[in-house]
Amino acid sequence: MRLKKVVIHLAAVTVFCLSSLCVFAGNSSWSYRNYSNGSYVPKSGNMNSSYSSVYPEAYTNVTFSLDSNNVQSIIEYNNGNNSVHQGKIAYLTVDVSSIRDGSEDKMDAYTIVSDLPDPKYDLENDDLFGTRNEESEVVALGKVEAKNYYVITGWNDLRDGSSGCSGHWNCQFAMSQKGISDYNNLTQSSRVQATINYGNTRGQD
Repeated sequence: MRLKKVVIHLAAVTVFCLSSLCVFAGNSSWSYRNYSNGSYVPKSGNMNSSYSSVYPEAYTNVTFSLDSNNVQSIIEYNNGNNSVHQGKIAYLTVDVSSIRDGSEDKMDAYTIVSDLPDPKYDLENDDLFGTRNEESEVVALGKVEAKNYYVITGWNDLRDGSSGCSGHWNCQFAMSQKGISDYNNLTQSSRVQATINYGNTRGQD
């Protein structure tokens, strides 16, 4: 039943974001010449944000392309054969986090959808403030391929226009290993891949 709801919501989010009810706003892309930021980090990608003109919601959409070198490195991690972390099994992870400027989180992640193989979704409140989920994470437990992928996160947009509601989204790649109840980073990209700022007012950057 849960999977069915996720599939239905994916269709709804996709249709919604392609309709006139969704206002596209911020955009941030990256392009690297080499793999110095991590052998598993895609050399190119993009993150954009959009807002509902009807509901208090925001969306981030990360699109990226894995090449054959990324795939080889990720599979080595999957098999525990990576030379840097020999014997430790880890999986490709895409993390999108809302970083607050004020004292309270105003973006609350409520859903994630992705076409990564066998995705493990995780919404987390990890800054010890409030009860909102400021982190959206996808772990690809299946075998990745050299192709394009996407990760869409839906956020409750709780900004009320007052001072301190602003912040920004960061997208960063990592390789994660299974913990007790979820997956934790074994290694993380040496830099943030994309950043989009948002202001104090709901429905706009």
